[in-house]
Amino acid sequence: MRLTLIPFLIPLLTGAAPVDIGLASLQQEDLRIATIAYRLQRKNTALCRSLSPLPGFTVHDLNQYSPDVREEAKRVFGLGNQLAILAVVPNTPASRAGLMANDIVTAINGADTTAKPSKKATMTSVALANAAITSAAERLQIDLTRAGKPPISIRPESGCASRIEVVPGKALNASADGQVLQITTALIAFAGNDDAIATVIAHELAHNILAHRARLKLKGRSPGNIRTTELEADYWSMYLLMRGGYDLDRALLFWEHYEDKTNKGIFADGTHPGKETRLNLVRAAVEEIRAKQKAGQRLVPNEALPTTPR
Repeated sequence: MRLTLIPFLIPLLTGAAPVDIGLASLQQEDLRIATIAYRLQRKNTALCRSLSPLPGFTVHDLNQYSPDVREEAKRVFGLGNQLAILAVVPNTPASRAGLMANDIVTAINGADTTAKPSKKATMTSVALANAAITSAAERLQIDLTRAGKPPISIRPESGCASRIEVVPGKALNASADGQVLQITTALIAFAGNDDAIATVIAHELAHNILAHRARLKLKGRSPGNIRTTELEADYWSMYLLMRGGYDLDRALLFWEHYEDKTNKGIFADGTHPGKETRLNLVRAAVEEIRAKQKAGQRLVPNEALPTTPR
């Protein structure tokens, strides 16, 4: 699957989702996650081995919602048979070009966005739009229905290549497959503040930057191999956070809180580091970064993980 240049997509709402979830509030949360992701992706281009254009907006359409939620989506977002802008990240090419949330998009680079209504929730139209956007690395033209508004021309910026998706769910989970990074709504709520959410996104982004999924496919998904990738992601994520301007002390607090909540102790399967191992590594990474800052050294991860106390 080719990477899209949109850093975040609204979760697909299934029939289990009640209408009273508050779509307007969900839109604000989507913007929050998109903003955090965009900042990490843009500020870490020097560390990323694969870059993708980032215009700074997200799209959605009526078909991606389950039928029982569509009337609410029409009322809240003004959705019809065409794409719409879900969120626009501040201080991005999209925002500077004048794109606004809830704009109805009639065409992307001349391609009509009208879609036939689907009886089931589907992301087909959004996926096609993402493909069109991805193919326009140099310049993107967005046609709108807004009265008197000429087509908007956007020149995307480059950032770390990953698509960030929020997945409805009660489990405190996040994952990365080399291209897509997913985080559950439960984990977002558990993390709470932006620095903690950025810690999760940075960890999964590190997995994608380091091509961990491809490495595990090649070398095997043994508990030891998986554990090594987890430690590397922990280490790299501290650099991603620092370069993104996030608070490393809050990152430490998040990991302490998360490990207290989820660590299985002697019942762990060995694929993830234990609480003390993880916390010692993260603390050592923060100390390493601050020592480099003080010495005026390059703020890039070392080839080897820092030595940590047992």
